[in-house]
Amino acid sequence: MAPDKSRLFDASSLVELIKHGNGAAAAAFSQYTLDHAFYEAGNSFWNDSAAQQLVSREDATDTIDYLDSVREEMIVLSLSDVGATAVFDTAWDEGVTYYDAAYITAAQETNAMLVTEDGGMADHASEAVSVATAEEILKE
Repeated sequence: MAPDKSRLFDASSLVELIKHGNGAAAAAFSQYTLDHAFYEAGNSFWNDSAAQQLVSREDATDTIDYLDSVREEMIVLSLSDVGATAVFDTAWDEGVTYYDAAYITAAQETNAMLVTEDGGMADHASEAVSVATAEEILKE
């Protein structure tokens, strides 16, 4: 079942919500995302711990476990749900990466607001869908 106020969260917004703490990730519950968002978000947390050593491995593991629990609360779309050709067409027409085009296309297909911290994607998406940041969503 589609949420009443549909939003589609990209990886950057999921990372932002989780880093915000205080249960902010609940803003994404019952909302849309793409399956590859969890690979991207997981990579961000790996980078913070393994590559940059900003957090301990244990803290990063706890965060990954939490990310997985957030996933269970979301409506997760796959490429086949969105349409590989539609994503390619968006990438071509908008001059964005296939990754970014997947989020934009999915937001269009679900009539959802795109929630992203990626200013470049937001600029390209704003003509096709409404766009907000995680911080803007949390202020509502």
